[in-house]
Amino acid sequence: MNDRWLARMITKHLGIEHPSSDQIAGIRTIAEQLNPKDHPVMQNMVDVDGARDLLGLGSVESLRVTMSRDKSFPPPFTNGPLWRIADIERYRNERETRNAGGRGRPPASTQRRSQ
Repeated sequence: MNDRWLARMITKHLGIEHPSSDQIAGIRTIAEQLNPKDHPVMQNMVDVDGARDLLGLGSVESLRVTMSRDKSFPPPFTNGPLWRIADIERYRNERETRNAGGRGRPPASTQRRSQ
């Protein structure tokens, strides 16, 4: 994940369509703090859409419902919110194990593997 992409994501999150030069400088500072050159941790992070995709959920709203109802959902690693990919994958696997044999439709990731 490069600084330019991260700056666009921050701008989108803040709802800024046409940022001023001061806002751009602030956003670049935030992006550099989140994605330091000597420690590229952001490569292993996902935003709301990425978490939704990893969990096989149909919408961002369904992710929000899952987050509010399931106390074992991992907290965001940083505000934004951004999660570690490993945390979301671990949650997905634990969720599938917990729900195995339960009534209703199996998780989407299980359906993908069986096809």
